[in-house]
Parts: sequence; structure tokens; C-alpha cells
Amino acid sequence: MSRSLRIAAAVILLFTASSTFAEEKRSGAARAAAIEKKRIIPGSALDRLIRENQPKGEFRALQAPDNLVVPTWLRVLWRKNHPETRVAAFSSAAHDPTGGYPLVLKEIWQWLLAHQDLKPGPPEPIGGARLRIASVAGDLRTSGAQTSPRSESNIRVNPRNPSLIVAASNNIQASGRQAQFTSSDGGASWTQSYLPLTTGDELHSDPTVEWTSDGTAWATTIGIDASQQLRLRAYKSTDGGNTWTFDSTFSDTQNATDKQMTWVDSSPISPHRDNMYAIWHNNRPVFMNRRTSGAWQTPVQVSGAETTGTGIGSDVRTNSAGDVFAFWPDTGSRHIFMVKSTNGGASYSTPLIIATTFGAFTIAIPGMNDRQILIYTTAGAYKTSTASHVFAAWADLSGETGCATPGDAPAGNTASACKTRIWFSRSSNDGATWSAPVMINNQSSKNDQFNPWMVVDETNGRVALVYYDTAGDAARKKTDIYYQSSTDFGSTWSAPVRVSTAQTDETANGSDANQYGDYNGLSGSSSVFFPSWTDRRNNASEEIWTAAITDPGGTGPDPSILPWGFDRIPQAPPYWATSDIWVDNDGDGIGNEPNEPAREEPNNKLFARITNRGSTSASNYRVTFKFKPYTTNGSAPAHLIGSVDETGTLAPGASKVYNINWDLTSAFLNAHFSPPFNTTDHFCVQVTIEAMPSGTLDDVNPTNNFAQNNFDNVPVRTRKVARAKFFLYNHLDRVAVAALETDAGQKGWQVQFAGINDPAHVQMGPKQWLETEAILTTAGAPPVERGHAVLIDIRQRLDGTVVGGLTMGLRPEEEFEPPTPTPPTPATPPTPPTPTSVGAAWYAGVSSGLNRPFGSMADLYDIGPIFAAQIEREYGTSLRAGMQAGVHAFDGRPFENLELVNLSFYTRVRAASGSVQPFLAGGLGTYHANGHWNAGAQLSAGLEVPVTGTVALTTAITAHHVNSSPVRLRWLDATIGFLFKLP
Repeated sequence: MSRSLRIAAAVILLFTASSTFAEEKRSGAARAAAIEKKRIIPGSALDRLIRENQPKGEFRALQAPDNLVVPTWLRVLWRKNHPETRVAAFSSAAHDPTGGYPLVLKEIWQWLLAHQDLKPGPPEPIGGARLRIASVAGDLRTSGAQTSPRSESNIRVNPRNPSLIVAASNNIQASGRQAQFTSSDGGASWTQSYLPLTTGDELHSDPTVEWTSDGTAWATTIGIDASQQLRLRAYKSTDGGNTWTFDSTFSDTQNATDKQMTWVDSSPISPHRDNMYAIWHNNRPVFMNRRTSGAWQTPVQVSGAETTGTGIGSDVRTNSAGDVFAFWPDTGSRHIFMVKSTNGGASYSTPLIIATTFGAFTIAIPGMNDRQILIYTTAGAYKTSTASHVFAAWADLSGETGCATPGDAPAGNTASACKTRIWFSRSSNDGATWSAPVMINNQSSKNDQFNPWMVVDETNGRVALVYYDTAGDAARKKTDIYYQSSTDFGSTWSAPVRVSTAQTDETANGSDANQYGDYNGLSGSSSVFFPSWTDRRNNASEEIWTAAITDPGGTGPDPSILPWGFDRIPQAPPYWATSDIWVDNDGDGIGNEPNEPAREEPNNKLFARITNRGSTSASNYRVTFKFKPYTTNGSAPAHLIGSVDETGTLAPGASKVYNINWDLTSAFLNAHFSPPFNTTDHFCVQVTIEAMPSGTLDDVNPTNNFAQNNFDNVPVRTRKVARAKFFLYNHLDRVAVAALETDAGQKGWQVQFAGINDPAHVQMGPKQWLETEAILTTAGAPPVERGHAVLIDIRQRLDGTVVGGLTMGLRPEEEFEPPTPTPPTPATPPTPPTPTSVGAAWYAGVSSGLNRPFGSMADLYDIGPIFAAQIEREYGTSLRAGMQAGVHAFDGRPFENLELVNLSFYTRVRAASGSVQPFLAGGLGTYHANGHWNAGAQLSAGLEVPVTGTVALTTAITAHHVNSSPVRLRWLDATIGFLFKLP
């Protein structure tokens, strides 16, 4: 080739390259217009909408050189519907590269192109076949095969039951309803459902999912109506994510909300447990809200003048103590900000700069040059016994010369030396100061990393991260999902591991204009992680995939005791007990047998098992034993029994049993509890792992340092009826509504609660105890067999939140027979046993008060005093029979004073338990009046209030009728007295 031809060819190539580069550098509006020309159906409703919203007058200058791939007419429509955004400074690209428009306009545009009649698509069928794979370790298409794109996803493992997983993704081009994916077998198979559209909404965007401790699955989304009003909607599912119902709009009156993220505080030791937090931006400012006590509160603005652009790309997390950390990048200042709350989201600190980015808002790369990657934060928080760690990661330019400003982005230039990387920063002092940002995996090759998502394993502190990387494609367009983790809180990171088994190319023909979407998801617990990502391998339609990533190993010593209640992982009945606490008085190796623990026993043998679940030896910890009355509230105050200090070491994976004597004599109980607590037969024992007074507890996971066991063996009389007294408690400093729930119906037993009219609605005052008795009766259940307890679980809620529960172990009453006494030596004659069977007790009582005559007797006599004495014998827990002798005096009017003496026989029926025991009594007898004995009758109603185990206060009103002549005698007497149990 001649020199002139070579020059001409070079000029042509240079011109072609320059033209291509210029095309890539055009404004987002210009690129959107080019796409629009090819896809708009002439005469459609969308075509008319476009014509009605061409720029005129104040809307002419809207071709700002921003990166938002949205046509000009849609910007005009947005401005018309949102006049609050018509501010020149706000729409200036130099000031804010978003142009003042929400990123969700991209999804709105894609919905319009797919629904040119401007009507929502028909709803997809709910459910569907479950998808299965042979091995959970391989990647799996959670969304199933799709013909319409699924992109931008979120995923969450239920921390209390890791077999339950919920995920979600956008579903723009089909019905527009957010797609929900659910697994009930630890990710081995999945089903699909959809959120319903709330009245007025036409589509959903920006999915998030969550779990609360009661097993409710949550989803949030942006609800978008025909006039582009953007509101944040919350939905919930009470059947594990299979069906969904609308909960509330938590953005209040805001209507330009975008890019929300949510998080639930799931720490069992957090005072704000089950609070759900949300963060988003509404136009420029950043807002947060929280869901507490069953309702969303009022949004709070957390950004201020420091955020000079738009605070888009936020995230929120909590640590084990319930502290809240929230993050967002600012498109104006290019700073990343953090705020913190120590009061459960009621208020937040002043924003703190933790890092500065090189790019701003979005970055165009060869693998995603249309939608472009969003610079957003993904965060984590983890509090140990010695430090509070907080983490943040994001995608950004690599920062070298020629790759340190927004204009350096590679765009579609695959030969560009500029590339994107995942950056990371951390704080080891509760967010007060932050390390200099570092790149987690800075390969020398020209590849791009983007869409990171980070999570901290709350059981051991491992920090895990996934992201897209084009490292496997020299053309920088095909991606794989990669995983890395850190066991030293971000100081070092493991080598990257490829998770996806096939590549995705979102630049190939047929790809969705949304490409990957703005973010991926990652969740995990107990060393097993599940990412979620957009995948169109083999040029299929965009789908959502996941894989189970097993990454064992902790981050240090972790002395642990098996959690109790619904905190058990995995859940297993009995729900309100743990196998790591038991009593074994007879040393036979079988714990919690009937009469273990035993009342009046000063040295019940109480045991606790501690296991080191960490990666290094544990030492210098104290095992503390406490107990309290039988209660359904885990936060009820408990009394100290004692403690044992570990002065040696506990190797990784090893267990050790600690024991202590437990005094349950009346003397000990009376010294620690007030009536009626000291009369209980059932107890709750708590064991905690704490620091020894001489040092600091070295423990990477303080959330598994508490366990409870309810000692709950309850005798079943005649194999049909059981009774157990227990207490509800309101640990809050405000009035709350308690509710009791039971699963006894599944076992053929019915449960009633004495003194509680409506177990679903029991109003309780602050710090109030409430005594009740569970009365269990069989409803066709098979007889309770010796040696096989029937477990009945009861839960207590406060204002809708589960606060604890108890398990009753029903056993035949013959199992509770005391052991055969040891025969006495021949030199000592045997002592006859003291009868203890029900029905053998005798009682004596005295009372006094006033008589009031009625009827014709009232015309003759005035009020006078009464004195009475009685003796009773008990026949069962509720029935007594006795005899009363009484003297009744009346002041005469026209006659002399009247005195009557009665001798009566009666029966009395009373409540068997409770701090106040109502009774009814009736009897017949003879009354001496006017020199004669006359037949009469009496009927009483009153209350018996136990003062001690042998003394009770009584009060009653009694009606008397005597067939006397010539005047029938009728009167009422009101008495107060005492009843004594005879030895």
C-alpha cells in the first residue's frame, strides 16, 4: 500500500473512531432519542404522549449533557408533573450530573416502550412449578426461564431459619409488577409470585426484601403512577413469601422518591430488634424512616447542605447493639457520607465524610455503556465485645492518572487504560474515623468491576462481597460474578472466586436497555451466602440467578450457648427451651425429668454447656446463672443464682459443662420474690456468657451469649387435664397490648387462660406483671404416655412483636410421685408420712361486720354487728364444705333489740389459683330468734386473697332468710375476716 493510501486509510479510521466516540459521548437524551425512533409505534398512545410533551418555552433548554438515557420529552413530562424540580441550578449538569431527574426514569421509559397503550400489563400467574437442581453448590436460575427481562435484584436469608430465602427483581416489560422469588429449602428450589399493584400504581421498580423475627417476609418497591409520582410502598407476606399484601406507603407525602434500600435489625440482643429501616432520596435530599411496633414512623431528612448534588445510591445497616449506620454518595461534592443513630433511628448524627470518589453518579464502561454503572454504597456493621466495626464498599474509577475524573471514564473504548474497581473503607471505632479507601482486587488487566454488594455474617463476623467482573473477556464486555471475603474485618481479602458458570454479555443483540440494572444482592448466615444477580447467558432474556457459597471459618474465639426460642438456628421444638441448660438431680444423665428441679430442694443440680464456635481458643469468660418465675417474656427481670469463671481455655470446636447448686426452698424464694411469684412451681433459667471482672471478653459474636430454658414439667391429671400458672410481662416503659398464641391445637389439646377474656388483646401497663393459668384439656388427643412428654408452646407478643414464650411439657401425674423413701435403720422407728393428698386439708376462720335488715324487718330494726366462726374441709382444689356459727344483732325501733344465733352447714366453690380467688357459698341451717329455733338459708359471694401459704384474707356479702313468725326475717351482712389452714 502506498504512503498516500496508508494516510487516507488512517484518516478514515480516525474519522470513524472519532464519530463512534462522539456517539458514545452524546447526552443521554440524544442517545435515548435515537433508540426511540426505532421502537415507537406510530399513532399509539405513547406516540401521542410524546407529541404532547415536546420542549417549548421554559422547557426548551433541556439537552443537558448528563448520563441519564431518557428522552427529552420524558424530561418535559417529569418537569410538568414535578414543578418543584424547575430550578436552573438543580438541573445544571455542572452542579449535578443527574440533571435533577430520578434514575428510575430509565425504568419508566422502558415500561412505556413495552406498554405503548399506557396500560399495565396483565398479571402473571401466581406460583408455578418449583425449580430444582441436583446440587445447591451450583448456580441456579431463581426466576425460572423468562421471555421478558428480569433485572436489578435483592435477596435475603431469614437469619432465624436459613432454609427460608426471599428475593425480588424488577419486571418492567411484562406486567410491571415486582417479581418475588421464594425458597423454603435453603435455595435448592424456588417459586415465583408478584406484588399486587396498589390503587393508582402502574408499575414497580427498585426491589428490596427483608425478614422480621416473627417469620414475616417483607418487600419494598417504588410505586409509579401515570403522572410519574414516585412513592415508596411496603408489602408483607405471612406465608413465607408465597402471597403478598400491601402494608403501607412509608415515604409519607413525598412523590419523587428513588433508590430506596432497607434493613431489619435482627440481633437478639438489640434493644431495637425487628426495627425496619429504609433510606432513599427525594429529589436531592436523603431521607430515612423506620418501622417500629407494627407501624412506619415519619420520614426524617438526614442530609443537609453538605450534599450539594443528589444523595443517590444509599444503604443502611445495624450492628448487634442496634446502632444504625447509613451511607450515601453525593453526585455534587463526590463525597461519601455516613450518619449514625444510637436510639433506634429516632435521630441521626451530623453527616460525616468517609471517602471521596473519582467518578460522579454513573460511569460508562464497555460492558454497560448504555445504562452505565451507578456509584452506590453497600455497607456492613459488626459489633464485637472489644470493637465496633463498620464497612463500606462501592464501584469507582481506579484513580490512576488518566482515570481519576468523571471525564476519564472508558465509555465504549475497550482499549482505554481507565477501568473501574471495587473500593473499600472501614472503621474499627464505631464509625468515628475511617481508613483510607483501598481497591479489593486491582488486577493489572484492562477489565471492569461493578455492582458490588456486601454482607457481614452475623454469626462469626466474616465480611463477604460479590461483584461483576469482565476479567474473563479481553473485549471487556462479558461478565462473571465473583466472590471475596475477609476474616479480619477487611484488613485482608481472600482470592476472588468465580461464582457464575457462564458469562453474560449485555451489549449483544437482544439485551434489555436496562442491562444489569443498578445493583445485585447478597445475603448469608452461618458461613453460607447467597448472591443474586442479572444473567443472560447464552443470549437468553435477562434472568435472576443465585448460588450457595459455603465459606466456613470464623474470625476469632466465640464462646457460645445454644440460643433459645425462635432464635434457634435452625428452629426446632420445643421453641422456648435449649438443650444447653438442664437439671439432673439424680445424676443419671437424663436432664429435666419430673421433679427436676424440685421445690424445697436446696441444691438442685443446674448445668450449662458452653461451646467455642470460633476459630481460636476462648478464655477469661464467666458463666452466669439467673432464674425468674415462669413467664412468656424473655426480657422479664431475673434473679442471680451464681456464676462460674473459666480460668483456662476452651479450644475451637470444644464444649465444656459448668454446674451450680440451685436453691428452690421457700426460704430462698421468699427472700427473692414477692407473692404471688414465690408460690410458683415452674421456672425460667437464663445463662449468659460475660466478661470476668479482671478483663475483657474476647468474643467475636456476642449475639449467641444468652440462652434460656423453661423448666416446665406439668402433671396431667386423669390423663385429660393439666394446669400451669405463668406470668405475662410488659418490659416496655409504656402501655402495650399483649397477645398469647399457642400451637396446642396441632397436638389435640385445647388451651384456655384463666382470667383473660381475649388472649389476642390484653392491655398491660408499663413494667406490669400479669398472672394467669393455662388450663389444658384434651380434644381427642391420645393419652399422655409415661416417659413421652407432650410439648405445648405458647408465645407472647407485645404490640405485634414476639417477645418470648414458654413450653409446657405435659406428663402423666404418676411420673411426679415422690421416690420411695429410704427405710429407716432398725434402731429408729419409722416416722409416719404426713398426708399430702388433695382433699385432706382443714381450715378455720373468723369474721365480723355489719347486718342490714330488709323488707318488713327493716321497719322494726336498724343495722347491727355480726360475729361468726367457721371450720371447713377441702374436697379438691376448688370445693370446700363446712359449718358456721354466728351471732347477729339488730337495734330495735318500737321493740327491744334483737339477737339471732345461727348454726349452718354450707358448701363453697372458689377459684383454684390466682392472687384474688372469687367464691360462692350456700347453705342451710337453724336460727334462734324470739325464743324459738327456725329453719333458714344463706347465700354468699366473696373473695379470698392468699396472704401466705397458710393464711388468707376473706371478705363476703351474705343474704339470710329465716321462716320466723309472725315476721319473716331477711337481711344482708357484709363481713371481713381471716381463714387459717390447720396443720
